Amino acid sequence: MHTKHFIARVIYFSTGAFTAIYTGSSQEVSAEIPRDTSYTTYRTFIKERRSFHEGRDRQVAKMDVPGIYSEIRAIDSTPHTFRLFHPWFETTINYMTGFLDKVLKQDKSEYSLANISSLRWKQIAHSMPDKWYGSEQAISIAENVLLYQRNTGGWPKNVEIHHMMSDSFKKKITEEKNHIDDSTIDNDATVLEMIYLAKVYKETNVPAYKEAFLKGLDYLYEAQYDNGGWPQFYPLRKGYYSCITYNDNAMANVMRLLKSVADKDPAYDFVRKDDPSKCANAFERGIDCILKTQYKQNGKLTVWCAQHDAKTLEPAKARAYELPSLSGSESAEIVLLLQSIKDPSPEVKHSIEAAKKWFQKVRIDGIKIETYINDKGLRDRRVVQSPGAPPLWARFYEPDDNRPFFCDRDGIKRYSMAEIGYERRNGYSWYTDRPSSFIHTDSNSKNQND
Repeated sequence: MHTKHFIARVIYFSTGAFTAIYTGSSQEVSAEIPRDTSYTTYRTFIKERRSFHEGRDRQVAKMDVPGIYSEIRAIDSTPHTFRLFHPWFETTINYMTGFLDKVLKQDKSEYSLANISSLRWKQIAHSMPDKWYGSEQAISIAENVLLYQRNTGGWPKNVEIHHMMSDSFKKKITEEKNHIDDSTIDNDATVLEMIYLAKVYKETNVPAYKEAFLKGLDYLYEAQYDNGGWPQFYPLRKGYYSCITYNDNAMANVMRLLKSVADKDPAYDFVRKDDPSKCANAFERGIDCILKTQYKQNGKLTVWCAQHDAKTLEPAKARAYELPSLSGSESAEIVLLLQSIKDPSPEVKHSIEAAKKWFQKVRIDGIKIETYINDKGLRDRRVVQSPGAPPLWARFYEPDDNRPFFCDRDGIKRYSMAEIGYERRNGYSWYTDRPSSFIHTDSNSKNQND
């Protein structure tokens, strides 16, 4: 058996594949990990290596990047074909079935790892059954949320934080806690994590989740400008990241959370004694910023740009294809936020009515967005005529004459979605129906407020 040459055999499993890695001999079996491989695929390639753990660790690191969950199990004093023979065969099978149970099995109280991983983080934070937030599964995800929270109190964006992580990846995330350049409210970041922690805390009373939520709240207080707006990133970064950011509803999301705390929503009844009043103050300052940034066109109030200069409050440019404009998308969410205010001031009422008139004026009737297969065999989008279709609104309108426009990464305005390249045409939301939720959309109402 040559046991002196075999210190340990290591099996590692991933949700992309099942692979056995041999360590401790002069040969190593390394693995390909294609993303779409089944759970029990076994692929090996024999290589001469000096370091037998190096190949295994490199494969685990590769799986960490797309968030493929993996486990490593070591069995001491085993021969080359250990997994096929007694007494190691049963141990190997137990490890395999335990792994598969974890990623596939589902009982009445929890979801399988496979099912959880198929959901978006936003769904996990908002839409799971209340009791689920007290489950072991929810607690495990809450621990991920704690790991990702920066020392600033905020979180980075675009993280599917509910995916299981290997120990090596957890170590990597822990080492990034001191990062000060990626805490943000963009793409639902920070707000989603706080909402999730609040739900888990309510079901578990684990102090760490409460403390992380409160640290996030302090982050939002600190990030707010004196004029009431919030930048996309805080601590501040150069460029458009420091603009007052309505884009992707960043500021509206923050303000809704603060309003819930200020209104003493039972979901947040664990906050500090002075937090409701501090949140109310921050919310009111945010409303003041919204009123001051509402764009005037020929002396009349209209709506808002996706981002405004933090000093001048004028519409501002962000990415190359996000030019100063009136927003048909983000402005709709601002109107809904303003409408949520109890006993609104005359200024707020006037703001809402002016925005609604603008939305009626610029609505686009008789079209729809169609997905089709283009002449290159690719899924593509185009605008087609469709009499009687529900109204749509463009993402961007010219600030001075309300003409809808589109833009590619070259920064050049175009006035048809068909004129921009394939990548931007299909990788951005150029139209929205969101304003339909608060204005009349029958065919006779378009010009009633002109």
